[in-house]
Amino acid sequence: MSDRLEFNKGLVKRYLDDGMTENRVAVWSEILHEDFTFWGVPTSPASGTRNREQMLEGFGSLFDRIESVNLYIDDMIAEGDRVVVEAHSHCPLKNGKVYENDYAFLYKIKDDKIIEMREFLSTEALNILVD
Repeated sequence: MSDRLEFNKGLVKRYLDDGMTENRVAVWSEILHEDFTFWGVPTSPASGTRNREQMLEGFGSLFDRIESVNLYIDDMIAEGDRVVVEAHSHCPLKNGKVYENDYAFLYKIKDDKIIEMREFLSTEALNILVD
């Protein structure tokens, strides 16, 4: 695999690993492109399109409900400027419940930063975070 593809995969892995900690705003600030856009599957609390600033500010309330984020990468494929990730989560919540979900993420890389992210997940499973 080329150095470029390995770099792209490493960048996405850092987003998913380091970006799911309490340090996420600092990590995301460093690796999200200034023209970053996020798209979340419709009919969920994370649905719609967000820009970089909204992403940095917008997920705090969801993370505030989670005791620990446990996101596991099941598979990762890179081609050109795109990285696709299949993942699952098991996250204990502060209210005693557990949030579990399966994901497909599509990332696009530009200028050594993530410029686009598309998230596909079970919207029904996500509802436990807003109950």
